[in-house]
Amino acid sequence: MRAAVLANPTLFPACRDFRKGRPYIHGIHSSPNDPADFGMVRGERSLTDFAARKAFAAEASPRHITGRHLYCGPVTLHFGHFLADCVHRLWACRREQDHVQSIIVLPQHPNVRLSPVFRQFLRLFGVDVAKLQYISTLATVEELVVPDIGHVVGRPHQRWYQEELASAIDLSEFRRPELPKRIVVSRRNYRLKGRIAGTDAITQRLCEDGYTEVFPEQHPIAEQIAYLVSADLIVFEEGSAVHLLDPLPRISAKVAMIRRRPNFRHMDDTITGKADGHVYNNVRLLPGNAPPHNRMSRLLDPAGLFSWLAKEGFTASPSFDRAKFYAEEAHDIALYTANDGTAMGDPVNDGSVREAN
Repeated sequence: MRAAVLANPTLFPACRDFRKGRPYIHGIHSSPNDPADFGMVRGERSLTDFAARKAFAAEASPRHITGRHLYCGPVTLHFGHFLADCVHRLWACRREQDHVQSIIVLPQHPNVRLSPVFRQFLRLFGVDVAKLQYISTLATVEELVVPDIGHVVGRPHQRWYQEELASAIDLSEFRRPELPKRIVVSRRNYRLKGRIAGTDAITQRLCEDGYTEVFPEQHPIAEQIAYLVSADLIVFEEGSAVHLLDPLPRISAKVAMIRRRPNFRHMDDTITGKADGHVYNNVRLLPGNAPPHNRMSRLLDPAGLFSWLAKEGFTASPSFDRAKFYAEEAHDIALYTANDGTAMGDPVNDGSVREAN
């Protein structure tokens, strides 16, 4: 199995992580040469705050855990971060869980163990939930098996991980002939949480071409997967729902993603690595006080988007109702401006919106 076996490494908890303005300290410390993915990472860049780790360690006395254990990383209630950062070591559970005393995870919040999304992924990967051990304090472990992380946001998808996923997850079990063959994965309910102005008009145009608008936050994970594997054509608004493709084998659908952040390339590899994928990027962010992921953006060439959708085979014609689009765009921008360009809060931090039972 692709894994490192560490003697007496230190585990840093995730209970202070995944919060606005707080440094990331969760993960493993074994030696000065630890790989970046022993902590928080994007691409090849470590996001771990080692000074904050040192300060945390100075205030805490580690507990010692004897025996051999499997490390599966952090678990957060935030849907996007969960899919991007918390599931890509679960592949090892089927292979290793019978040979360890426990499966260690680092919860961001005590309610993690109640999270429907977390429970659904444990079932998807065949994890023995009786062996889960939640570590929320500084700890050392006598022997820790650390599986290679299957995917890191900002890195290309790896062939070995694709093969592991294909052997672990049978997508044919999720296919349902009654589900729509053309879907738009929508962020309509996140209008002020990061969206392209006028997108509802784009969605309406696609629905006129036979698409069905799908709100992923209204469906449990298994049903979201069913929609993705049953469709022939999928159009994503760039958002957390894209990350559901990361822990799945390659799907057969043709997939488009309309970027809402002009310089955010992290999801492109998912779209092109997990399907016959196509990415449209011709937007600019509107000014505002919100961080980029919560800012509204505007298409630089709406006609260009519809021409691209037709050229790539997602619509039959590049035609669209310009007046309807520009009216919808103006409405969205006015609403955004009235809120001072500030997206208030994040509806998925408490796990209550995305985690449908």
